[in-house]
Amino acid sequence: MTAGIEGDPATAMAGSMTAFMVTLACLNQEEWEAAAPRVGMSLDEQRGMVCVLEKLGGPGRMVAAMIAANEGHAATLSEAAAECGLDMRAAPAGPTAMPMPTATTVAIP
Repeated sequence: MTAGIEGDPATAMAGSMTAFMVTLACLNQEEWEAAAPRVGMSLDEQRGMVCVLEKLGGPGRMVAAMIAANEGHAATLSEAAAECGLDMRAAPAGPTAMPMPTATTVAIP
């Protein structure tokens, strides 16, 4: 899916974001519950990602829709996202993910 995109930063970003969404969409429920808060997503957003991928016709077409959106032609991506109840607008700058949990020691009587 991402072969040959390393020369174009916008295409590379679209490919990377699509790969990220495909990865998250494929997580099982337990994995999603662990990952979602760490990447700043709600537990409901996984269904939306799966839906957008299906509406667009798979990862390759999602990359094309993201590239088009980056070039100012966001209708295809926006329509699919809206139909699926997913907000595909750019996230605000700055850290949004929750920090990884730290180990805690509990004394067992």
